Amino acid sequence: MAERRAAVGRFFTTHADDIHQVVRGILQSAASFDAVDTFNARYRLAELTRTAQQLLAGVDVLVVPTAPCMPTIDAVLANPVEFNSQLGYYTNFVNLMNMCAIAIPADRRADGLPAGITLIGPAGADQRLAEIAAAWQPLFGKADQSEAVAMAPLPRNSPVVQVAVVGAHLVGQPLNWQLLEGSARLLRTTTTSADYRLYALAGTSPPKPGLVRVPDQGERIEVEVWEMPLNLFGAFVAAIPAPLGIGSLQLADGQWVKGFICEPVGLEGALDITDFKGWRAYRAAHTFSIAHRSGVARMSNVDRRSFIKLAGIIGLSAALPFGRAYSADAPLVVGFIYVGARDDFGYNQAHAQAAAIIKTLPNVKVIEEENVPETVAVQKTMEAMIR
Repeated sequence: MAERRAAVGRFFTTHADDIHQVVRGILQSAASFDAVDTFNARYRLAELTRTAQQLLAGVDVLVVPTAPCMPTIDAVLANPVEFNSQLGYYTNFVNLMNMCAIAIPADRRADGLPAGITLIGPAGADQRLAEIAAAWQPLFGKADQSEAVAMAPLPRNSPVVQVAVVGAHLVGQPLNWQLLEGSARLLRTTTTSADYRLYALAGTSPPKPGLVRVPDQGERIEVEVWEMPLNLFGAFVAAIPAPLGIGSLQLADGQWVKGFICEPVGLEGALDITDFKGWRAYRAAHTFSIAHRSGVARMSNVDRRSFIKLAGIIGLSAALPFGRAYSADAPLVVGFIYVGARDDFGYNQAHAQAAAIIKTLPNVKVIEEENVPETVAVQKTMEAMIR
């Protein structure tokens, strides 16, 4: 309250009658605080902020309702202070804790009234939240107009550096936000020269690949080339964990740019995925080779790619891969979950047809479960995805 009173300055004393009576009453209450109260409040805020930061240390984005209630205009006019205090219940702390947030629309409530959610992140995560909001907005926002906003161009005279990324920093991958927060912009998608091998590194989170140069013994590997301000490049590099680092990569056109490389020690226990010729292709295949609860061996890359190709053709959105093969000769077990009977119209019928097609594949076993409650089906799907 005292801070708000200070922001108004002399206007409060010289034009008090021009201020809305509710606001005037709030500002007048600031006179009851002194300097000791101010410092005590700051110390208490720092203590609470520290506690909250510890709780949120492992959280990238906090999602809360934008407002806890939806009072009528008459209700607010009758009791403005109480309702305005309630409306900030989930978000008042954002500025106090030096966090950032963005409010976005959500689905309508059961009574048909609109509702929204707010994404909250640590200071400096504005770009990350905006990226999530941009992906979310078309789902619940106005469908008859485009609100896409292009990223502002870099200053013309700002020195830049080109960086080739090969794995977790690609568009749509979990660390792409680090490039966006560094004001980087995508220039093009291309490949390396045919002198590189790609490995899925062991024990990395999120999963990451390692790119190794082996002249005349490799393949062309898909990369994205980004442009980043030179003054932000150092901070980006400093955040890269071992065994990865930044070196020089040769692109398909012969150009050399900065890019991700891997120390030899990082290849211990790594899987050679060069045949996929890119991290995206490998991750797509890996999605359909989730570990069986009692098996650990991998199916062959050939079978895996064949299965993914078929899944893409038939739009296999509800096929749940329960597990991968126990050995190269054992079948890939694929499960289909039906909420209701398998011959119901709609998705169930389409997925039953997909199951029939997949049964014809070599080295694949199909298991179908009918009349599964929706909550159970969702739980099984999430458990498989997590594994």
